[in-house]
Amino acid sequence: MHRESKEWIELIRFVEPFAGSSVSRGNQYNRDTDLHHDLDLEPEKIQKMLNSWSIQFGVDMTKFDLHHYYPANKLSKKDFFLTLGRVFFSKKARETIGGWTLTLGMMEEAMLKKKWEI
Repeated sequence: MHRESKEWIELIRFVEPFAGSSVSRGNQYNRDTDLHHDLDLEPEKIQKMLNSWSIQFGVDMTKFDLHHYYPANKLSKKDFFLTLGRVFFSKKARETIGGWTLTLGMMEEAMLKKKWEI
């Protein structure tokens, strides 16, 4: 178990207003908490939150690209459903629909390093 760093405590205080009802439904914060799947944040809201977070905590986000984490977000509805239909046959389609995990632990690490490296 991690010791609660100053950055972790500040991060949770920052994220709580964005997470809202997902925490009251029983989700608890830990370093593996995914912003989209666990906190029910949509990619647009995640981007806005991360923009504010990076300014408030002085995190360099030049290496960050939201589309690595949520590639399906940039697809049109038609392309999304076509890609969804290919997930059983195509690794690329599965990666496009699934994306990468974006967690509170990754945010804490970036706060400690003052830059996004993941």
